[in-house]
Amino acid sequence: MSKKDIQFFSPADNSVQTKTKAKVEKNELPTCSISSKGQLIFPSNTLEELGVGLESTFRIGANTRKKVLTSIFLVEADPSDEFAFAIVKRGRGYSIPLKGILTKQGVDFENTGFVYAAKPFEYQGSQNSFELKLIESEPRKKA
Repeated sequence: MSKKDIQFFSPADNSVQTKTKAKVEKNELPTCSISSKGQLIFPSNTLEELGVGLESTFRIGANTRKKVLTSIFLVEADPSDEFAFAIVKRGRGYSIPLKGILTKQGVDFENTGFVYAAKPFEYQGSQNSFELKLIESEPRKKA
């Protein structure tokens, strides 16, 4: 039998807490989202805050041990890298088309809106590496 990751619970985890209104903290990290067409959308100010140039290319990855796409990893790559994705100008913002990958990962981007917070992380000495951590998902409103 192979070693498995098991999450153990304590009796305290089983207690039911009453919901209280928590103060909504403003997210200080820049955000991006997934469009209903399967594109990772970056507002202009997000790219500015992250210090990402429009000519930048990234390798896109996800945690291999998760069934839900709670984190997306962007690691800056050389434009000649066969695994590199380019940032594309779209309207007032920018995007990276990921429809095929998101579909294969089982992400229902057509019916659910996803918002991610972007924060830098260290990955093999890369200058610009970012983890996009899921902070919000809710059903899209039908027009």
